[in-house]
Amino acid sequence: MKNFFTFAIISALMLFLSLTIMFFIEKTDVLDFNSHNLEIKFEQVGDDTLMTWKPLPYPCVYKVTTVSRTTGLADDGKEYHVLKEEETPDPKYIVPRAPIPTYYYISARGLFGEIFRTKTVCDNPNFPKSKQPVTIYHYDK
Repeated sequence: MKNFFTFAIISALMLFLSLTIMFFIEKTDVLDFNSHNLEIKFEQVGDDTLMTWKPLPYPCVYKVTTVSRTTGLADDGKEYHVLKEEETPDPKYIVPRAPIPTYYYISARGLFGEIFRTKTVCDNPNFPKSKQPVTIYHYDK
């Protein structure tokens, strides 16, 4: 019985130490997650578009936020409207079909909170950027 209690105490201490180190890594950004640049790639797999990226060097769950542009006329002045949020344990995501241009944010969440978020949105390649019209006000001069 003495061996069991010794084993239980040592196991509890190891678990506590592991969780403390993981908390320290996530909250102080020792591994410099925010300097990572996710190289996001889109590829066609059958009828679906697959978005993939290089995983972070830490166990985490990825949250893919699908957004669309707003007109900017609303009072809150937000540039994007959140359409959908999904979590995935793998560094890949099947892009849902949409009738409007959509953009994506990718964030990573560890055990104790968010550890990474893309700084810019990722464009959906199914909607190429349209050419902006050129103003012709100077032609009447």
